[in-house]
Amino acid sequence: MEILLEFYAPWRGHCKQLAPILDEVAVSFQNDADVVIAKL
Repeated sequence: MEILLEFYAPWRGHCKQLAPILDEVAVSFQNDADVVIAKL
């Protein structure tokens, strides 16, 4: 199993910029049972 964990701070500019990109990555892997993408 592959896990991508994002530590997200909504008040940080770089987190705000990266969030939509990681959302796209999550959509790309949503049907892959061996991949977990989590936001903390």
